[in-house]
Amino acid sequence: MGGTPVTIQVNSFATSVPNSIIHHYDVVIPPSERTLPARMTMDLIRRLQFDVAPQIFTPRCVYDDCKNIFCIHRLKFDTGSQEFDVTLADGAPQGLQDQVDPRRLHRFIESQGSHDNTVLTAITALDVAIRMQPKLSYPFNFRPFFTDRETKDIGPDLDL
Repeated sequence: MGGTPVTIQVNSFATSVPNSIIHHYDVVIPPSERTLPARMTMDLIRRLQFDVAPQIFTPRCVYDDCKNIFCIHRLKFDTGSQEFDVTLADGAPQGLQDQVDPRRLHRFIESQGSHDNTVLTAITALDVAIRMQPKLSYPFNFRPFFTDRETKDIGPDLDL
């Protein structure tokens, strides 16, 4: 074998799969509001959790910018779903619940289970949880987000 060893930097960090059930809720935004930018839907969910119904959304849930909310606790709805009026752009999310059992993901990681929709949903829940805080704190464009670290001033009011 030939070659030259090189040093690389990897943009990653260690995480772990929780052992408790993860509750999955579908968010339904009225048809007239479905074309809202991702930043605005994120703001809707933030307002929902912090201002409109903090007693229901404590501890906080994570949201994927589309239609999924994941929580480490069952939300206390009067029925299987609940509608909320959120005043930001007149969005009214409501939820339908499912559960994600992290044991399925643990079994898959240990090569003892199959790669099915429950595993994909568990991976999505972890991805959403990891991305939630950066999306609330920094500018983002769908998947990537941009911190203010390692920026370069390239002109008046412009950063690279």
